[in-house]
Amino acid sequence: MFVLTPDVELLESQCKILLDFFGCGLIAPGAIETVYLSFCTPDRPSLWQKLFEVILRSGVTDFEIYQEDPSLDIRPSRSLQKRRRKTPELLYPSLTKFNPEAPFLLSPQVLPWTLDIINSSRLRALTLRCKQVKRIPWSLIVPLISVPTLRRFEIGGQINMLTLTDFLHNHPALEELFITADSDSELLSFRPTRLPPRHPSLLHLKTLHAPASYLIDLIGASIWGASASLTWLHILPDCHASYAFGPCVAHILSEVADMETLHTISVLVPPDVGQCTTQWCSLPVRSHPDAYARLGELTFSPVGDRDSYYVFSNTFMVC
Repeated sequence: MFVLTPDVELLESQCKILLDFFGCGLIAPGAIETVYLSFCTPDRPSLWQKLFEVILRSGVTDFEIYQEDPSLDIRPSRSLQKRRRKTPELLYPSLTKFNPEAPFLLSPQVLPWTLDIINSSRLRALTLRCKQVKRIPWSLIVPLISVPTLRRFEIGGQINMLTLTDFLHNHPALEELFITADSDSELLSFRPTRLPPRHPSLLHLKTLHAPASYLIDLIGASIWGASASLTWLHILPDCHASYAFGPCVAHILSEVADMETLHTISVLVPPDVGQCTTQWCSLPVRSHPDAYARLGELTFSPVGDRDSYYVFSNTFMVC
């Protein structure tokens, strides 16, 4: 773990120590598996890129980069689309887990280099989020990613369903999909009469963690017995208040009743639903002897800190 100084004068000497350490040739390939690096100033981008590259070439398998300074503006150019799905040389074969949680790595100048790291590795787990910046235009960045080995993908921020669908189509080996609660699918309302069929990605996804609007589109509406491999489902509240939580949960629970491998369902409940005084969810469970065949755990938890749990209303509990 390296936490680098915000002092510009000392920073260069710290970077030199790290460059010497990782570039000395005395470290056996793969001897260091995980590197966690936290820095502040995005100045001297060439120095940062050189440092990150030396660390990657040492054979680390898990590289996590965090930036404490959120001052960088992120506006990827649409001209990056010209790079779409090129197959680069395999430069970092040891890297299997990458978390570039730093605005610096997503800036217009550095983003092409960051994409080359992602696309020229055998990544099995990729996390794309940046808590310092509320709305990152992932819909311009995600289409440029192509990692055939990817098994786990986590994203937080603005990404539309068209982009997500395209990504899932091009990563059929993906088994775990995590979309964080602050993500925005750009779908504004739940329309039961305009639901798509079950998404093909559910044939191979085993874990699905997402806000209701994403789940509605992925789970869709299908005839009983449509194939799916889900074993774990986590339902989150949606960003938009207009995306009614109760009807969405009712639809999702009804549509997953036929999933034969589904073992765990977890629902994160917003305060206005947990404290409701009128019926919040009417579950039209499909009448079938094998409904929820292997369901072993159903959990309802309130949104917020565990130390400030509110009590669910009687109406919520009854429903």
